[in-house]
Amino acid sequence: MREAQPNENKFRARSVLVAAALSAAVAIGGVQLYRLVRDMIIVRREYLLMSASLEALGERNRELETYRAELETPEARERFAKERFNLKKMGEEVVVVPEDHTERNQDAAREDTRWGVIKKFFKSDSASR
Repeated sequence: MREAQPNENKFRARSVLVAAALSAAVAIGGVQLYRLVRDMIIVRREYLLMSASLEALGERNRELETYRAELETPEARERFAKERFNLKKMGEEVVVVPEDHTERNQDAAREDTRWGVIKKFFKSDSASR
């Protein structure tokens, strides 16, 4: 068998080092490429979300512009002032009609008594049959 010459040993050692360096460079490049692609996907997702948000805000802006244009008429200003601030014109009469809650409160009071609870129990029991 033939012995390896010193130059061949140096060449093999350098070849192994070069192969290891290239492998490390490829691995580092792969990791960097993965991070770049991941960041690109995240940016794209955020871009789509922002685009949708921008579209919604544009639609809301158009609605508000239409509402503002409507409020520029004297009739709309008057209606807005009456609804929002409870204002009235000179000579107008305002009538306030309160809601009548007495019947509802009496029914609730009857059901809250002990006999009302018992009646309610038996009514729900017989209704389920």
